[in-house]
Amino acid sequence: MTTLSHKWILITGASSGLGLEMAKYLATKHQANLILVARRADRLAALQEEIQNTSGVEVSTITADLTHPEETHRVAEQCTAKEGFHGAILNAGMTYLGEHAQLEESQIAQILNLNVISTTKLASHFVRHFEQTQKPGKIMVISSLAAHYPTPYQALYSGTKGFITNFINSVALEIKNPELTLSVFSPGGIVTDMTASEGFKDLQKWLMPVQTATREAIHCFVTGKHNYVPGFMNRVAFAFMKILPLKLITTILGKQYRKSLGL
Repeated sequence: MTTLSHKWILITGASSGLGLEMAKYLATKHQANLILVARRADRLAALQEEIQNTSGVEVSTITADLTHPEETHRVAEQCTAKEGFHGAILNAGMTYLGEHAQLEESQIAQILNLNVISTTKLASHFVRHFEQTQKPGKIMVISSLAAHYPTPYQALYSGTKGFITNFINSVALEIKNPELTLSVFSPGGIVTDMTASEGFKDLQKWLMPVQTATREAIHCFVTGKHNYVPGFMNRVAFAFMKILPLKLITTILGKQYRKSLGL
């Protein structure tokens, strides 16, 4: 397990939820320097000040909307231009809860651009960087248990996470740099702003506290786990899902979601 002390780590989606908590954890527990990316400049500035005052590490911020390709390219270039750049946690993502047919075209485009296009472009840029330089590096994407089976009422989200999981797992087998690790972190639901909507009210009991998810996410990142499902019950459920009929799993999930949505 390599030290991250004073090495630069990128975290996207850093202004709230899991991204924010991972930033604090990396700074306080691992003394990592941070490149924090999010859309909300005010929140980034507040987090930067808090971390620098309490942890004594360096923090750079980049205000960017990663649903726009040019913004993704700008972030990628700025990160790899920084001396001591060591890794990335690609956390930025969007979800929703409801019928797919009710999504507007603009919502579909936004989810695809953020969850798939930007994550793919950033990961690809960083893989090329570490393959060309042959320097040690770490790349982790935040996926979901929804990547591993169809998830009614989160159909598009499930599809995007399935793409990213298979993409990273496949690229990991092509890597020639022995000191580069690619990891996929696949939690179930987490208690964050993203799951605070009314539709998730009956699903709260299944959600993992964000602090618990944070500890396990950073463990996955630091140790370079290939695939990691956090939480004992999540791992048990994941094992059962591998042997149960797919249609049965999807039917059970659909009933839970319909109840929470009041459908």
